[in-house]
Amino acid sequence: MIKSMFLSLLFFCSLSIATSRTPVPGTIHVHLLPENQIANKTYRPSATVYYSIEFENVPVNDNVNVGVEIRGSNPAGGPRGYIAIARSTSSINDFIKETNNKVQFKLVPTEIFAGYSWFLRPFVFYANDSMISTNMMNSGSSEMFNVLKQ
Repeated sequence: MIKSMFLSLLFFCSLSIATSRTPVPGTIHVHLLPENQIANKTYRPSATVYYSIEFENVPVNDNVNVGVEIRGSNPAGGPRGYIAIARSTSSINDFIKETNNKVQFKLVPTEIFAGYSWFLRPFVFYANDSMISTNMMNSGSSEMFNVLKQ
């Protein structure tokens, strides 16, 4: 009884801490660029996807970090989904200086499965926050795109 009460309290406290993050304000816009598309929003395996990211009312300072993940799902069934890092996190200032908001991601066939539907998802968080699930962060999303089977 005491053990289950302790576990319940521990779960509640961890949930409260995990959800009490301060979200970074603003809106993130992501646009797929037409380079390397063989059809509208369709790429060959091993292609490079070019995209741009716009930050609207997002604070641009060294206290805000940005990262990009790629998420995919198999529309024919099978695994529920797949998430990978498309660009490692850095301060938003460094990101803008390095990329000028034009970014690229090389599709690797052993990681980015052909036949899946994919989208790029940049996310922002405060540097002093510990990184937890990106589902709890301010994020944007590109249009869905596909990778042809070979």
